[in-house]
Amino acid sequence: MSVFVTDYSAIPWTVIHDELGHTGTIDPATIVHPKNMDGTTENHDFLIVTCPVCQAVSTHPVGGMEPRPLQHRDRGKSMIMLYWRAGYA
Repeated sequence: MSVFVTDYSAIPWTVIHDELGHTGTIDPATIVHPKNMDGTTENHDFLIVTCPVCQAVSTHPVGGMEPRPLQHRDRGKSMIMLYWRAGYA
């Protein structure tokens, strides 16, 4: 199951571990990126969130569930990219 941040509006952030029902807070500075396959560089496409109660971890994509090339402030551009990737354009 997942450990995820539910409230980013203040520091520390509120976290829930939904499988075990744990809740708590974490300092955003404690969230880290996983290592790439070479073991030396960080993969900034993902974040590791740790449960403050049981230390279980979950890895989440930085931009939510949307693939990185489609993360634009202008949602119209995202739709254009979706059509282009699907072969409609």
